[in-house]
Amino acid sequence: MLVCLILTGGEALEDYAAGPARRDLSALLDRAPQRAHRLRPDGSVEGVPVEEVRAGDRLLVRPAEVLPVDGIMASAGGGGEVAVDLDGSSLTGESLPVTHRTGSAVMSGALNGTRAFVLEATASAADS
Repeated sequence: MLVCLILTGGEALEDYAAGPARRDLSALLDRAPQRAHRLRPDGSVEGVPVEEVRAGDRLLVRPAEVLPVDGIMASAGGGGEVAVDLDGSSLTGESLPVTHRTGSAVMSGALNGTRAFVLEATASAADS
């Protein structure tokens, strides 16, 4: 009888703990971008589904956008060195935005701050 009570109580606690994790994962998936801004060789921008992004593509990430794939910060929108604050709290739990500079590896799902930059994709959306 005691063993049955312990097993039942353990299952109830497990279900209780899984609820917030499911909600957090659903929230993360809901804010995943559906489109990316790929830079063409002539410098123009084309909107593409994130599924079409491949490693090596150069993407424009605008202010307040979620990074669509993992990558390397290449430059500011107009070229040159850049420092950008990215909010990765939904990924890492870090409470404050983290400053990343040109050449830094960044993760998909992070929220860009207030400055546009060029991201060189290092993985497809499925692999990010």
